[in-house]
Amino acid sequence: MAQSLQLHREESYNKLPWGHAELRRRTWYTLIALDYQGAMDRGSDLMIVSRGWTTKSPTDHVDSDFSLETPEVPPITIPPTSMVFYSIHCHSNRLLRELNWVLPGDAEKPPTPMQSSWMVRQESIARLERTFNENILARIPDNGVFRFACISFTKVLLRCAQLYAVRPLQRHPALTQPPPEHLNILLLAVEALEVKRGLLSETTEPWHWVIKGFVDWHGLAVMLAELCNPDQYDSQLLERAWKVGLLSFDELSGQIAEGTQGPLWKPIKKLMRIAQKKRQERSIVTSNMIIPGPSDDFVNDLSTYTTSAMNLMPMQPVMDVNQNWNAVAPDPLQASWFNWQSFTDDVAVLNNGYSWGAMDFDPVFEGL
Repeated sequence: MAQSLQLHREESYNKLPWGHAELRRRTWYTLIALDYQGAMDRGSDLMIVSRGWTTKSPTDHVDSDFSLETPEVPPITIPPTSMVFYSIHCHSNRLLRELNWVLPGDAEKPPTPMQSSWMVRQESIARLERTFNENILARIPDNGVFRFACISFTKVLLRCAQLYAVRPLQRHPALTQPPPEHLNILLLAVEALEVKRGLLSETTEPWHWVIKGFVDWHGLAVMLAELCNPDQYDSQLLERAWKVGLLSFDELSGQIAEGTQGPLWKPIKKLMRIAQKKRQERSIVTSNMIIPGPSDDFVNDLSTYTTSAMNLMPMQPVMDVNQNWNAVAPDPLQASWFNWQSFTDDVAVLNNGYSWGAMDFDPVFEGL
């Protein structure tokens, strides 16, 4: 219905009063948000494709600022309101889609620049951060809890984008992996979960509705896949990961779509089972590496996700017999990718209605 009303085409707004056009834009972007959340809730395909609209993002004016017949853009609301969170989500939605999903049939086509170039993905994320800083955060007063909440929400989305760039739910066969310096993906996932939890403090209670509607099972799954790697030895980072991971696991079990029997939770529980076994087996080696916390500068943050140990080993092609890639013996740094690929395969199997097959759950872990 929305497409029949041309809500997805910017040219359909040209002859409308600004107020009428703004309401239509908000309707379209709300549908985009619901489509995104619905696909994430079940690990399924999007219904609205990322290249399927030209409609510009709506403004962050509150509804009382205008009527349908308002001819022009009214003055910006001062001080900013909670509509800022809506604006942040609208600006980020297209990139998050492009990073995390492959459209039906596109796997057989040549890759897009986003899929074939690691640098393009990084530049796109950095450009999104600049948009947040220059177009949204610059208008918010420097002090106060509201600015902290807005900055934290942008950090959550930026770190989600970075995780999608390295661990997408769906991937093109030609997807490029990070260059030899390798991001420290475990640290990135830990920070994504920590920043989100920071938004759930008592001081940010008026905006809990924003973050509670953002069920970040993806960040938890990426973190667990990294913890399944027996070559994770940084004791500080492991302690941080298990602290936020167990809290997030407990909370998400009551928030995830269709509950603990749904198509996402059992694969996540499988990852938790393996990660706990690796935790029991792992001999913790004390590390002298200092683990930095989140900063206000996402671009500079990228350098903190690189470890010197990773610099020594180039990443080999990912083994994937279904895509006719050259099979190679996985090196220790590849283990986390295989864990993630196994997880996404499990999700795909469940969404296609097949049997559990090789999921192989141990009864002792069924209570997780």
